[in-house]
This record gives sequence, structure tokens and C-alpha cells, in this order.
Amino acid sequence: MSFNSVTRTMKRQLKNASTIAAAICLLAVPVQAAHYFTDPPLDKGWKLFLNMQYEDLTALAVKSMGKGKRNAPWYELIALVNYHRRFPDASIAAGTAVRLEPKNAHALSTYAFVSRGSQSEAVHLAQKAVALSPKEGRPHAVLALCLMNMNKVNEARKEIEEAVRLSPTDFDVNRAGTIFYANTLEEEKARHFYDALAKNFPTSAYVFWSRAEFRKDNSDPSGALSDYSRAIELNPKNQQAYAGRAQLYMFLKQYAKAAEDYTHAFNIMKSWPVISSRANAYMEMKQYDKAIADLNFCIWQMSRTGKDDHSYSAYGAGSKDYRDCWLRRMIAYQYAGRDAQVIKDGEEMIRHEPHAVKCHLLLHASYMRQKKFNEALKHLNALISLDPEIEEWYNLRSEVYRKLGRIKEANTDAEKASSMRKTGL
Repeated sequence: MSFNSVTRTMKRQLKNASTIAAAICLLAVPVQAAHYFTDPPLDKGWKLFLNMQYEDLTALAVKSMGKGKRNAPWYELIALVNYHRRFPDASIAAGTAVRLEPKNAHALSTYAFVSRGSQSEAVHLAQKAVALSPKEGRPHAVLALCLMNMNKVNEARKEIEEAVRLSPTDFDVNRAGTIFYANTLEEEKARHFYDALAKNFPTSAYVFWSRAEFRKDNSDPSGALSDYSRAIELNPKNQQAYAGRAQLYMFLKQYAKAAEDYTHAFNIMKSWPVISSRANAYMEMKQYDKAIADLNFCIWQMSRTGKDDHSYSAYGAGSKDYRDCWLRRMIAYQYAGRDAQVIKDGEEMIRHEPHAVKCHLLLHASYMRQKKFNEALKHLNALISLDPEIEEWYNLRSEVYRKLGRIKEANTDAEKASSMRKTGL
């Protein structure tokens, strides 16, 4: 691919990307080198990156990119953004930066970081960066993370210590310290680096969001709430901070606050996973109609059929998320007392996925409440044919047989279940 075609591709992607959605959850590596800051738009772009203002960064990149060498740091920013969005072209952008400045340690570091190739190749790229700039901490920090990914922890530790010695206040070096020590379960050391970042970069939404994630995962909910709120204060359009705080509210069983934060997150970026999570909050609050409406939206978004959200998509058979939302909606219908809808959705799903155990169970329960015992029996027979070694299936079928007046068969199943229980099957 030529440089011009890469440039056109990247600009087209930037223009089409309304939001850069993914959290920047690892290391933001290269673009702090002093010579990059001679270009004021790039300096502004880096600050937008740190503050997780991705839409503004996108617009600035499109406006600022032109022909020539000065595009390299923009491509590095694009590479990092695309990497965390899980776009496959992150390596293309980083590779373009390297082609523009093949002896730039920072461009090589970025390429190493976002590389979708082998881990050994990433280490090789990072080593080249270190060789080009051995007295700078950032390349050592990237090499440390690349070595860590290969489980070479002792070598990685030496590199992170060297990075800190060379550049003790550098953003990237401190961020690498948080990653390395969190992964080696040295929580106090990781906390030290997070606190250093918060002290030295007090206006970075990213810093407070990332420390909130760390605190949430390390049993400090009050600290995490404070950091999420600070990240939102610094960037009110910070979807990741709203979503993270909502997850924490769910853990704290503050479901109304969780639903409110999920709504804020969705208003920033129309993303079905956020609405799927909000449905969980509504379920906990027993607001089943709202949960159903949210799950309807998710199913429609994932269906890829253009049909209504009650036609089970063939795509669903290949998507765990689609199946999960379909089953959760059946559960919501069940709690709302809408068994007829459970049955309609369940039979639609079974038609496409006859081995769906949870669906058979939900159908059995709804048919039992409607006193349609023969239909309930059909689904228990299906369950037993799928796995004849489950005691519960025989107990349930015994109950159905009794409702049908088939006492001999009911007793046989009850004895079968009792025998399985005694033998530990």
C-alpha cells in the first residue's frame, strides 16, 4: 500500500468515525517527544488524547494532517486510538509513522506496542527503539511491556526500573509502571505510580479514569467513585468514566444511580452494550418493562436482518451476546408475568437452536404456569435427550407426569432421580 493510499485511508476513517469509543487502558507511548511539541496542533492533540476527548482529536487530526514528515506523530496517535478500538489497521498507521521517520525511537515504540504480529517481533522493534534512544525512559518502558507479554518478567522488571531511573516524572514511564506492577500483583507499587500520575497530571481525565479502574479492581470503591467523578468533571463527555462508575454502582447495589450513568454513557455514544448493562439495573429494580425495552434495542441492533426484534436472526447462532440478550428478555418477560411472550420467543429460538438448555427450561416453566403440561413435557424430554445424567431433569419430569395423571412414569422418574442422587451422579 502506498503512502498516499494509506493517508487517504486514515483520513477517510477519521472522517467516518463519529466517536473513538474504546478506553485507552494501557500505555500511551510516543508522542511526547519535545520536537513534536513545536507543532501547536499536535500539542493540542496530545492533550485531547490525555483528556479522552476523542471526537475533538479526530477533527483536529483531519484538519492538521498534510503531506510530509510532520504527519508521523499524528499516525502514532491514530495507531494508539485504533489499537484500543480493536481496529485491525492500528499496525498500518504505526507502520506509516515508521516509514516516515524510520529512525524515530518513538515511532518504533508505537509500532512495537500496537503490533498485531508476533510478540518476539514486538520485542525486536522495542529493542531497536532503545538502541536509538538509550538515555530516554519511554523506549525502555515499552520494551518492558513487550517482555512482560512474553512472560519474561525478570527482564521486564529491569527495563521498567531503567525507564524510571532515566525519566522518573514522565507520563508514559509512570503509566507503564502501573501496568507492570498491577500485572505482577505488586499493588502498592502500582498504587505509587497511579498516585504520581494524579499528582503530576491533575487535569487528565485519562489519569483519574485509569486509577478508578485500578481502585475498583482492588477493593477501594470509595476511591474509585471519587476518581470516576473527577474524570467526568474534567471531561463531561467521558463515556468510559460513566460506564465504569455505573458498573461500580451496580456492585454497590445502587441500581438507580447505575441506570442514570448508563443513560449518560449511551447519550454520549449510541452503543448497545451500554444499554444491555442498563437492562440489568432495571431488572434489579424490578422495572421489567424498561429492561425489556432495552433488550429489544440490543437484539434489534445485533440482528443484522432488518426484521423486528422478535424474529430470531440466523446471526444469533454465532453470537453469544445475541443469545444472552434473547434469553435475558425471556427472563424479564417471565418476571413480568408475560408467559405467552416467553413461549413465543422461546419456540422461535428453539427452532434455530434446538440444543439451547436455558431456553428449554424457561419454556418448561412458562408452559407449567399456563397448565400446558404436554408442551412442558416436550421440553423436558428434549433436555433429558441432551444430557441424561442430570438429576434435576427427572425430578421436573416426574412433576409433569403427576400433573398428567401418569403416576407410574412419575414414580419411575422420581426413583431414577433418587438413585442418581445416592450414587453421586
